[in-house]
Amino acid sequence: MKEDLKALSTTDHIVSSPTFNRTVLSAGYRNDFDHERWTTGVGYKGKDSRGDYEIRAYHTQFDKDQKIYYTSYTGKLHKAGDLSSSDDMTFKSTTIDGRRSYQADDKNLLTFGGEYRWEDYDSTRLTSDSSMRYAALYLQDEYTPQRNWLLIPSVRWDYNDVFGSKVTAKIGTTYNFSKNARFKANFGSAYRAPTASELYMDWTHSSYAYIQGNPNLRPETAIDYDFGFEAEKGRTSGKVSYFHNRVKDLIDYEYQGVSPTTHLYSYKYYNVEHAVIQGIEAEAKQRVGDKLTLGASYTFLDAVNSETDERLANRARHNAKLMLTYDDTAKTGLSATLWQDWLINYRYELGNDSGITHLSTTNFVINKKFHSGLSAYVGVDNIFDERNVNLFNDGRVWRGGLKYTF
Repeated sequence: MKEDLKALSTTDHIVSSPTFNRTVLSAGYRNDFDHERWTTGVGYKGKDSRGDYEIRAYHTQFDKDQKIYYTSYTGKLHKAGDLSSSDDMTFKSTTIDGRRSYQADDKNLLTFGGEYRWEDYDSTRLTSDSSMRYAALYLQDEYTPQRNWLLIPSVRWDYNDVFGSKVTAKIGTTYNFSKNARFKANFGSAYRAPTASELYMDWTHSSYAYIQGNPNLRPETAIDYDFGFEAEKGRTSGKVSYFHNRVKDLIDYEYQGVSPTTHLYSYKYYNVEHAVIQGIEAEAKQRVGDKLTLGASYTFLDAVNSETDERLANRARHNAKLMLTYDDTAKTGLSATLWQDWLINYRYELGNDSGITHLSTTNFVINKKFHSGLSAYVGVDNIFDERNVNLFNDGRVWRGGLKYTF
């Protein structure tokens, strides 16, 4: 029997710097923000003759401080440097989860588990303090009818103290044509309850949009399926898949007109009664030497309101990524990724204006693992500070974090 006890502590810090990361999102305003996330936890796992098991408990706290200032004179009331609005938020989440795998026979590996999570959300952007409780139980079987064929049926029960409980089920399969080529498919149902933000938000975003929650939102339910192929040959690997989701009560947001109280564009969360979201995903990787890997991915997305046949807003038709990864973790503990993101043919709705826009950003992150159990990272999103008001884009963002395991 093998057992292991681990504890971890992580922190992430995202900050807007006075010189490089101030973002003017619309004429006359500057948005400065400071995000900080702390995670601590403990876990216990082991393995015996029948399978393995694990139990964990961890706590996360996310603090956000955002201030928006005027950058130009706006009349008798305001001048450059005056505070326009602010947003202070603290989100706390505590989770206990566990699982147990059991090798019933040579063809069936059963896994059962569950989790309990409670969240507390205190923010100036909410109409009131919010606390929500979640629970889940699941059971799955990895069934191998033949040596090259795997079937995974599963069932899951979810509970939310606001919306009650829901049972969903799924079946997945993998068929191996050879050691380096396979077919995968999944079919099942899905469920998602609204978040506290979607229910109770009351927030001015960057002094040009007013976003409201909707306490009358209904949970999303869906029937999903996908299938695809994966293959590797030497230093080259790739996969392509198709996905199709039929969603009932999809949670989205829509334009409500100009707010009579804030005089800003007003948006509100609502349910799209029936929607179809489908598309194609493709990915390819090429090893270049022992430490470098070049990767590319692409997603084509077709998302429509099936009641009106109109394309859903707030989504890109094409999403592409090009990545260069350096990995020397085994020898020096260092790894790094430089990547380019493209959002193409993004449909937006901003006030009475709706249309198509695009965004391209360059990003970088570097990671370091130390022998003591400490690891750290630092990175920057949107290096060249590209801005797009139609995408609510916040410009350049610096990120950093620490993780300690003992």
